Amino acid sequence: MTAGKTAIDISLEALTEVDERQKLPPPPRDTLRLVYIAFLLHGVGILLPWNLFINAKEYFENYKLNTNISREADYRHNFMNYIGLGSQLPNMLMLACNVFFQPLTTSEGQEKTASKNAARRIMLVILIEVCICATTVIMALVDTSECPRLFFDVTLISVIVLNCCTGVYQSSAFGMAGVLPMTYSSAIVLGNNICGTVVAIVNIVSRLASSQNLQMTAVGYFSFSVVLLLICFSSLLILPKLPFYRHYQQPPSQPHSSERTCDTTQGGAKNRLLNEQTSFESDDSTETVKGCCDENLETVRACCALCCIRKGPVAACSRYWQRYLAAFKECWVHCLSVWSTFFCTLACFPAVQSAIRPVQLLSIEAWFTDIFVFLGFNLFAMLGSLASNFVQFPKPRWLALVVWIRTLIFIPFFIMCNCFPDNRAPAFPVVIANDYVFAAGMVLFAFTGGYFSALCMMYAPRDVKNPKHAALAGMVSSFFLVSGIFCGVAFGGVLFNVVQAH
Repeated sequence: MTAGKTAIDISLEALTEVDERQKLPPPPRDTLRLVYIAFLLHGVGILLPWNLFINAKEYFENYKLNTNISREADYRHNFMNYIGLGSQLPNMLMLACNVFFQPLTTSEGQEKTASKNAARRIMLVILIEVCICATTVIMALVDTSECPRLFFDVTLISVIVLNCCTGVYQSSAFGMAGVLPMTYSSAIVLGNNICGTVVAIVNIVSRLASSQNLQMTAVGYFSFSVVLLLICFSSLLILPKLPFYRHYQQPPSQPHSSERTCDTTQGGAKNRLLNEQTSFESDDSTETVKGCCDENLETVRACCALCCIRKGPVAACSRYWQRYLAAFKECWVHCLSVWSTFFCTLACFPAVQSAIRPVQLLSIEAWFTDIFVFLGFNLFAMLGSLASNFVQFPKPRWLALVVWIRTLIFIPFFIMCNCFPDNRAPAFPVVIANDYVFAAGMVLFAFTGGYFSALCMMYAPRDVKNPKHAALAGMVSSFFLVSGIFCGVAFGGVLFNVVQAH
C-alpha cells in the first residue's frame, strides 16, 4: 500500500479517474413516441371501468332499474352515489396495498424484477376487467325486470371488483412512469381524460345509432371497452422491446437522463462510496432474501412492523418505511395539491352536475346531461391535461395556492346552479339560472381540473432529489389522487342529499 494513503483514499482516486474518463451516452429516442402512446393507452384503460358505469346512468336508472318493483327504490334514486362509493373505496384500498407493499429493491436484478412484476400485475387485472365487461354485455341482453335488486347487487359487485383492479392498475402504471421523464406521468393523466371523452362520444353515437335504444347502447359501448382493454394488454408486451423504455429501467445509481449530470468531483465520488458502504451495512443487518416467497415474507414483516412487535431486527421496519417518508417529504405539497384537485372535481362531477337541468336550452333537454356534463367535462379536462405538456404554469412553488382557490370557488358555484329543480331544499335557492353561465363554468372547471392534475403528477416525481425515490413518489402521489377521488365522491353524495328537500 502506498505510504500516506489509506485504502479509502486509493478507492476515491480510482473512482475519480473513472468518472473523468466516463462519457455517458445520451438516452435513446422514443421512436414514433411509442412509449408515450403506450402510457397514454394505460391512462385510458385505468379509468375505463369508472367512465363506463357513470356514462351508463340512463341505461341503469331508466332502463334496467325502471321497473314496477324498483321504480321508487332507494338503490335506483341513489344509483350514482352507490356506484361512486362502490368504485372509489375498493380502488383506494387496493391502491394503498399496492403502494405500501413494495419490496426493498437494492440490486439491478431486483429493480428489473420489480418492473416486470408491475407489468404482470397490470396484465392480470386487465384480463379480469375484460371478463367483467364481457359479463356486463351479456347481462344487458338478459331480461332482469323481475329481479332488479339482484341485477343491482351483481352490478355493484362487478363495480367493486373492477375498481379493485383499477387501484392496482393505477399505482403500478404511475410507478412505471415515475422513472421516465415527467411527460410520461402526464401521459397517464391525459389518457385518463381522453378515456372519459371517448366513452362519452361512444355513448352518444351508440344512442344515435340505436335510435336511443338504451339496451343496444349499453351493448355497444361495453363491447367497445373489451376491445380497448385488449389493446392496453398488447402494449405491455411491446414495451420491454423498446430501447427507450429499457434504458430507463436501469438501476437509479446509473444516471439515465440527459437532464442529470454526473458529479465528477472527489466529493461526489466520496458520497457515492459512502452510500455504497451504508447500503452494504444495511443489507448485512437483515437476513438475505433468497427467493420470491422469502422476499414477500420479509416485506410483510417490515410493512406491518411485525419485526418491531416480535423484537426482531427493527432496522428492517425502519428501512422499509424510511423511503416512503423520504419520498413524501420531498413531494408532500404536490400530493396535497393533487388530492385537492380531485376532491373538488369529484365532489361536483358527476353526482351534482348530472342533476342540473336546462333553463333556456329545453329543446335539447334529453341530451343536455350527455353533452354538457359528460362530454363537456371530459373533453375540456382532456384539453387541459394536454396543455400541460406545452405550458407549465404556475411553477411548483405556487401551484398549491391556485389549486385550493379552485376548490373554494367551484363547489359552491355548481350548488347555486339549477340542480334538483323539482326537489330542492329552500335553504339552497337557485342563484345561477342561466345555461350559458353554467356551460362557461363547466368549461373552466374541467380545463383547470385536467391541467392542474397533470401538473401535480408531473411535479411530484421530478422534485424528488434521490432518483431511487422517483418511482415511489409517483406511486405515493397516485395514492393521494385516488384518496382525493374517494373523498370527493363521498362529499358529493353528502351534497346530493343536503341540497334536495326531504
